Amino acid sequence: MRTESRELLAVGIFGGKSRLGDRIEILLRRGRTFSPRTSAAGVAASAIVLAALMLAGSLAPRWIAFAQQQPRPSFEVASVKLNTSGVEGDAHSFPPHSRGFTATNSSLKTLIQLAYKVNDSRLLDGPGWIDSARYDIAATPVEGNAGLDQSRLMLQTLLEDRFKLIARREVREMPVYGLVSPVGSLKRLGSGDANCVTFSSNSPPSLPAPGQTPRTPCGGLLRGPNVLAGEKISIAEFVETLGNILDRPVIDRTGFTGTFSFRLDFSAPGAEIVDGGNLDNRPSIFTALREQLGLKLESTKGPVEVLVIDHVEKPVAN
Repeated sequence: MRTESRELLAVGIFGGKSRLGDRIEILLRRGRTFSPRTSAAGVAASAIVLAALMLAGSLAPRWIAFAQQQPRPSFEVASVKLNTSGVEGDAHSFPPHSRGFTATNSSLKTLIQLAYKVNDSRLLDGPGWIDSARYDIAATPVEGNAGLDQSRLMLQTLLEDRFKLIARREVREMPVYGLVSPVGSLKRLGSGDANCVTFSSNSPPSLPAPGQTPRTPCGGLLRGPNVLAGEKISIAEFVETLGNILDRPVIDRTGFTGTFSFRLDFSAPGAEIVDGGNLDNRPSIFTALREQLGLKLESTKGPVEVLVIDHVEKPVAN
């Protein structure tokens, strides 16, 4: 009687012998059906999480480095003064041709072009005084061997600090000139100006007296209304200056590398034309480039990076 009671109890719990076997079979069948899939999905998910963690770990040093980037270099000492002389022309000098950066009678527009490597047509917006007000700047870096690129960054820092300049870069489709060399290479015009002058922090560039031609800076450019001369400059510096003269970006397509020296005599763009020639009998800059340097300008369109001025203020005198 007791045995039967225990059996009845077991039957009550498990639902009888046949039902117990059915349940065990169902559990085994479920195990065979779902367990492998669940395991594969779990492994895949774990692998994805692990890969994400490894990627985050590899990028973490870069994120940290980005967050801890060194501040932009700046000049140790810089003087900014308003130039009220009223004379025409301006002059400037960058290292390594001078101890620091110097500018005489330069507009803020010119200073921005120098700092950010943009020509006039690629500098947009800003108040009118950035082209009319003139300044003298003398700036000296901490290190005496600052290069040109580092000096440009220092000048950017100076403009942002003293002129409260805020600017941003954009890419726009604009008319451009392509500079090509039909003869395959630039015509070399000797070794340049043997009387070129080297500037230093103690002797900033000075403007010539009325009627006198300024001397070409060694390793730099001389630009006047009807002349452009250079002493051992790169093609990049050349096209940048051409863009300023023509008020349109110029793209180098010559394939020329290295430096060269030259003198280009031409009539300023916009000069009055009489009988097919200019009043001063100088050729146009297009003709001068072709005849004197073996280069040609082709009009086209292309994407151009421009610098947009969002904010600027007149500096406080020091």
